[in-house]
Amino acid sequence: MASQRLPNYLKSRRKKSGFTQREIAFLLGCNAPGKVTRYERFKGKPSLPTAFSFQVIFGECCSVLLAGVFDEARQKVEKRAQVLLEKLKHHKSDPHLDSKLKLLLKLTNDQ
Repeated sequence: MASQRLPNYLKSRRKKSGFTQREIAFLLGCNAPGKVTRYERFKGKPSLPTAFSFQVIFGECCSVLLAGVFDEARQKVEKRAQVLLEKLKHHKSDPHLDSKLKLLLKLTNDQ
């Protein structure tokens, strides 16, 4: 089993880039570095626009920068996809059933 990844890698990327928390906060449009500190200490999750801003700043995809958050979301979707797959198998009258089942099978098999 793969080791669990950190909720995010924002601090390591910031340090590698040489930026201070205050400088990153400025790039994010914040007045103080408090939000950056909270994200780096895993005390909060950035909003979608902020996550995209981190992507722009560090040149890495959000799913890499926020790896643990991404993994958590993926696992939840996979579990719900398995439940929905079982429910939809009995809905023969749905005109989109084949495409739905195909996508759900992909979601549940790509673990």
